Amino acid sequence: MNQADEHKNMIALVATKLGPELLQEMAFVGGCTTALLLTDEVTKAGVRHTEDVDLIVHVLSVREWYQLREELQQKGFKEVGLDAGSMPQCAMKLGKLRVDFMPDDPAILGFSNPWYTDALRTADPFVLSANLTIRLIKPEYFLATKLVAYIGRGQDDPMSSQDIEDVLNLFDGREEVIAEMAAAPKE
Repeated sequence: MNQADEHKNMIALVATKLGPELLQEMAFVGGCTTALLLTDEVTKAGVRHTEDVDLIVHVLSVREWYQLREELQQKGFKEVGLDAGSMPQCAMKLGKLRVDFMPDDPAILGFSNPWYTDALRTADPFVLSANLTIRLIKPEYFLATKLVAYIGRGQDDPMSSQDIEDVLNLFDGREEVIAEMAAAPKE
């Protein structure tokens, strides 16, 4: 099994556990979604490995954030706990799989990505299988979120950056991305 298939299986596992109602309120983002956005099979087969699944969530308050986490726990997601070391506070576990639920509002956890609100609002339905449809951010927002993530991680070496690798894969493996960027809102 190649990385693209493994990532698709990881996303399917998370999506199935979330259920249809929560799936409509969230959008998948991040390195695990790279292959879903690619149209070139050769590039798709060579995407990098990632060990987590990322989702954008919209909550209006810290209270709603904790209510969402309680709902996620009822669906089988586990709190990471204080012994998690370097895992961010948005992280939960589904078995051994790390799942990051990232609020679009920086007031909730003290951090966010400025593109998350628009990325979540404009996310497209994406059919993973006959019985499973997720919401996937558009390629132009994938690029924007990845560039912000690269800057925010403080990496001065683009050659070793996973974010830059994902960006390059999108340009290499999705011919229409230039036209999509040109048609995107200018802000």
